[in-house]
Amino acid sequence: MNNTTMRVKICAAATTIITALTLTACGTNAATDQPSSTPTATVETKKPQSLSQALSQKGRMWFIASEHQPDDTFGKDTQIAYVLISAGDDKVLAYDTGCREGRIQVKDLKGLSRDEIVALAKKEAEKEYAHDVQADSSYGAKVTLDDAVNPKPIPYELSVKTDNTGNATEGEDFIIPERSGTGLQLAAPMRATLIYDMLFAGFLEDGGRPGIFTMIEKGEPEFVMDQPDTPGIKIDD
Repeated sequence: MNNTTMRVKICAAATTIITALTLTACGTNAATDQPSSTPTATVETKKPQSLSQALSQKGRMWFIASEHQPDDTFGKDTQIAYVLISAGDDKVLAYDTGCREGRIQVKDLKGLSRDEIVALAKKEAEKEYAHDVQADSSYGAKVTLDDAVNPKPIPYELSVKTDNTGNATEGEDFIIPERSGTGLQLAAPMRATLIYDMLFAGFLEDGGRPGIFTMIEKGEPEFVMDQPDTPGIKIDD
């Protein structure tokens, strides 16, 4: 074999090795002859819930914070004035659990089932009724004990307060006309807050004081205030 023939064979062998290494590095797929790739996970973004949407969820339980609080931040000692259950058709069942004293605190809900929370609300509503009758002898003629512990659905109202442009929300009012002490001037959503093993979210009043809140599940969409174009919402009323 002469030198020229040997050089040709060596070059051919080297070319074959380089080609094989190149194909391996590119990661070709033997079945499809296409470069392999890592699948990209699709992340689903949940649309936020407005206050009107959240309140319309029949059976959902809400809590209204008492005006008298140990401080202005939401926490385990936050006092509850009303326990509400959404009844649909813009109505709620309202248990007065101590608008003046706030007998129930958030920490009292720990470890309770839904039925147990309702039973607690009924018990405290009975105490509040006795307090009201004692304070005003005519109260018993207007409201019965059964009305207090087995409330019927009553309407609530929402009204958006717009900014100087009239196109964006800067606040939202929530009120139950038939119940005193339920007028809330909401200023911002309340971020999800974990108290013990309970996750809460809702809306804050001016100054960051807790207003109305509910228990949520992990991963549930966040809450936002209604906007001027939300159907059925009063504007600057």
